[in-house]
Order: sequence, then C-alpha cells, then structure tokens
Amino acid sequence: MNAGSSIFMFVGSTGLVILLGLPLLISPMGWARRLGWKIPQEADLANLGRSLGGVLLSVAVEGDLAARNPMAVSTDV
Repeated sequence: MNAGSSIFMFVGSTGLVILLGLPLLISPMGWARRLGWKIPQEADLANLGRSLGGVLLSVAVEGDLAARNPMAVSTDV
C-alpha cells in the first residue's frame, strides 16, 4: 500500500468522525435541526441518530487502523 492511499484513508476516516460520527452521537436532534428536518416529539429519531453515530465511529476507527497498518485489519477469506 502506498503513502497516498494511506493518507486518503486517514483523512477520510477523520472527516467521517468530525463531520458525521461525533455530531450524531452527541447531539442527534441538533444535527437533524441543522439539516432542516421536522423534529418529532418522540425520541425515535434521537435513538436512530445515536446508533448511526456509533456505527459511523466504528467504521471510522477501522479506516484509521487500515490507514496505519493495512495488513493488521485484512482478513483471509
């Protein structure tokens, strides 16, 4: 793996954390309000946003690990 693809993976995973993962995990309703969504009274949207934020963070962590050492996260199929 060359240095360019490692930099791309690192920047992409960091951007995913900053732009989507943390805002969804910390404040899903504020994130939805900024996007112009109608905010319902029930908490279903907040639960969905937090779980999606957690999934995005786990994908970003795997991307960061792949950027640092791609052979450590590869699996034999």
